[in-house]
Amino acid sequence: MIGRVTAMLALATLAGAALAQSRADPPPPVPADFARAWPVLGEDSDGLLRFALTPEVYAQLARDDLADIAAFNADDAGIALGPVALVLERPQRSRPPPPVPLPMFAVPRTLREEPGRSLMLVERDTDGRLRRVDDGLAPPAPATTAQDLLLDLSAVDAPVAGLQLEIASEAGRVNARVDVEGSADLSRWHGLVRDQAVVSLNENGVRLERLRLEFAATDLPYLRLRRVDRDADLPLAGVQALRVRRTVVPDPARAAFTLDGTPGGPMAGAFDYTGAGPFPVERIAVQLAERNAVARVIVESRDNPALPWRERARGTAFRLGADDGIGNAPFDIAPVRDRHWRVRTDPAQTRAPALTLAYRPDQFVLLAQGTPPYRIAAGSRRALRPDYPLRVVLAEVQSRRGDGWLPPEATLGASVELSGDAALSPRPQASEPASLRHWLLWGVLLAGAALVIGMVLHLLRNPGDGGAEP
Repeated sequence: MIGRVTAMLALATLAGAALAQSRADPPPPVPADFARAWPVLGEDSDGLLRFALTPEVYAQLARDDLADIAAFNADDAGIALGPVALVLERPQRSRPPPPVPLPMFAVPRTLREEPGRSLMLVERDTDGRLRRVDDGLAPPAPATTAQDLLLDLSAVDAPVAGLQLEIASEAGRVNARVDVEGSADLSRWHGLVRDQAVVSLNENGVRLERLRLEFAATDLPYLRLRRVDRDADLPLAGVQALRVRRTVVPDPARAAFTLDGTPGGPMAGAFDYTGAGPFPVERIAVQLAERNAVARVIVESRDNPALPWRERARGTAFRLGADDGIGNAPFDIAPVRDRHWRVRTDPAQTRAPALTLAYRPDQFVLLAQGTPPYRIAAGSRRALRPDYPLRVVLAEVQSRRGDGWLPPEATLGASVELSGDAALSPRPQASEPASLRHWLLWGVLLAGAALVIGMVLHLLRNPGDGGAEP
């Protein structure tokens, strides 16, 4: 008896597993599971396309992990789609390289008056590094004695996207504007960024500093700093280059949006902000509402109102002058997709600061399967994107095209509504009639349960017969 019951129990266990699996497998996503769709515009190469998400897509998403984005062809069949970070990047993403100090040389400002021609005696090593810069060929000194600063980046092993300045200890108060120019040969110069604020002030024991200059990443070996607000030198003790890591896929340009705050409950000087979607925020700028103001600020965020606040940045915020005046530098943070933000100020501000959040849009790779046109759909609490093995596809293409090959860039067109807000609610549990397979599985489970009960009763009535086979 026990042998027959054991066999029946094993069969019932398998039936239960099959029944559970039949109920657990979600149906593949279809366009009707999503709120809106966007056409993917571009010509594929080797069947692959690469595109970046737009603010409209982020605003439609219901999930912070971006799993409610899927792709379909003209026949509404699902096609392979995956984030660039998982498909194209190396498994381990390195952090940005640390800043490196740069050699500085003072050069006469009159050099700028000789376009296309260098008036300097320059001594360089065989690898291009500057050893000496002399103005021996310069014309007689003009009325001004101000000098520009020449920076040698020839030994830097990565693109440079900014400079961190160190003010000389004896400089005192500094409130300046500077231009940054770049050159490949010390003769022809072009602007990288103009009219940037450089601030180092001490107001009533509060240190106000803005000592970082940022520009588009460059590989130029020489940079030049020029003070433009007055005829004077820029009192620097040192300059460090802010390098950026080299990536398989170029990082998209930063985008940003500004949020308006509301008083954050009973806490004086606290203001709440709500974002439109799961943007990967990596930089925070706080602009005080009042002119000529300064305050210590703490910026916090959370994913939803039920969670505690988490501190993301703290520092000193200030605003000097009119609307286009000087303000504090933004705060760089590790990327976070929180939608709810709070700024605490001390001394307590009466008006909410403007909170600007900057991010680099997520990029996706699409496999152009089936009949075009292709489109992506986003915004759903009913369906999730399947996990496609796109890394294998890309590895095969790169083995033929080279490691540096990338899918061509595409853009997203105007959106159209699919199921709208209905897709942002969980799918209703429809009462479908049970199939013959379900009835058979349930029958096996009930028969197994009945046999177990019968065996227990038999053993209770005949305790000495437990090991015998009838």
